[in-house]
This record gives sequence, C-alpha cells and structure tokens, in this order.
Amino acid sequence: LLDTANGFSIIDDPIAGYIHVHPRPTPELMAKTYAETFYTVEKPDYIASTQRDQEWLQTVYADRYSTFTEHFEPWQGRLYTEQRRILDIGCGSGYFLLYGQDLGWNAVGIEPSQQACTHARSLDVRVINAFFTPEVAERISLKGRRCFDVVHMHEVLEHVPDPELFLRLAHSVLETCGIICITVPNDYSPFQTVLRETLDFKPWWVAPPQHLNYFSFDSLTKMLEKAGFNVFLKESTFPIDIFLLMGDNYIGNDAVGKASHQRRMQFELNISKKHNAIKRSLYRTLAQ
Repeated sequence: LLDTANGFSIIDDPIAGYIHVHPRPTPELMAKTYAETFYTVEKPDYIASTQRDQEWLQTVYADRYSTFTEHFEPWQGRLYTEQRRILDIGCGSGYFLLYGQDLGWNAVGIEPSQQACTHARSLDVRVINAFFTPEVAERISLKGRRCFDVVHMHEVLEHVPDPELFLRLAHSVLETCGIICITVPNDYSPFQTVLRETLDFKPWWVAPPQHLNYFSFDSLTKMLEKAGFNVFLKESTFPIDIFLLMGDNYIGNDAVGKASHQRRMQFELNISKKHNAIKRSLYRTLAQ
C-alpha cells in the first residue's frame, strides 16, 4: 500500500507489475466520469487551453509525426506514397488529428466525451464518440483486419481500468510494422520522491477515480512487451515538477501553475525554432 485517496487504495502490484488503484472503479462510474463530466467538471478549461496553446502544441505534434515517418520501413504491399492511417484513442479536442490530416494522413479518433467529440468534429476530423472496447476495435478495424499504421494515446492509459487489455486491443488493429505512441504521467518519480520526503509535499498526483494507473518507464515498457510490442524509443516531456523544486508552488494555485506552464512552453518554443534536435536529445537523456 502506497497511499489512499477518495476511498481508493494505491498499491504497487507485483503481479500486474505497475501501480494502480484498488478496488477498480465500476464501469458505470467510468462512463459517467468520461462521457458526461470530465470536460465540464474535472477539466472545464481543457478545450479553451488547447486553443490558446496551439503554437506550442504544434511543435509537440510535429515531433511525433516526424518520429512516425522516420521509423517507417517499406514492407510488402506498401509504398511510402500510400496514405498512412492513424488512430488517436482519447483524441480530446481533435487538434492532433487535424495536424495529421493536414499532413495527408487518414486520421480517425475515438473520444468518449460528447463535449470534446463535438469540438473535434467542428474541425472537420472523423471522430467516433465511444470508449475503446473490443466491439469498437473490431468495427473500426474492418472486422478484425489490422489496418492502422499508428495508434496514438496521449494521457489515456492512466485513466483506463484495464490497461493491459487496452494495449492488446491496440495491438490487434495495428499493421504488422505499425507504431504505438503513448504518453503517460511519470508519477512516483524521483523528483516527486524528493518533494515528498524532503519538502513535505503531499502526493498531489494521486487522483482517483480519474487517475487509476501510475507508470514508470520500466513498468510501461514491460507492459508493452507483454502485449507484443518492441520499444524502440523512450522520451520524456518537460519535467514540470522542477518548478516546485525551485520554489514555485503551483499545487492548488492556478496563477502559479499557469505561469510555470507559460515558462515551459516558452523554453520549448525558443529551442525548437532552430535547435529542435537539442531539445529531443535532452528529453531522451532525461528518459534514462
């Protein structure tokens, strides 16, 4: 037992191989949380903030699509000139899909939130308003055919009751040489250990029933390999907790949090203009 919060225990499960809540929330609670209240109660500013942050987010999207393109290899029956297909699970407001669509990708999203789905569709991208279930996976993959070149999950895997099933489903819709791209919070990290043990911070990152799973690079790698994937790239994002270590306490303080986020965006925008390779090298080193 690591922590308790909101009636849930947080356990480091040696059998599953990762940290997660106990007990698992009911399907009814999950449906209510993500289909109805997530973007109205939990993250009411999410869609507006993604609109404001588009200049910075475009650099994030560019890095990911660049990585996809760089690591594709031709295989029998496919040519570089053919349109590639990407599935964005938990596509939110739809801007990542739109970026890919503008590059010429055949882009499809899955999003359980009606509010986010409505906004994404207003961008003229294809989005299915549903949870990623075995039934939906079979439907979008044309009755079990592996048809996507990339599956993208940005900050999704920490929210789902059964991440192992989720990864197996993702594997089932990917082409043989396809790529999965996953971003998750790095919780129970070394920085958070310092903040907790040296500066008496409470574990603010523990947030059930929204965050159900807590991954490290090692635990996520093992889960991916168990699902049939080979990990070829590990990269961090900006370690936002560093602002807490410098004395900018944004926990429960939106003004400080927004200021920290602005500084993080400015750092990445400035370095990306002419030296993006330096930024990516830094984040790959931090991932180690």
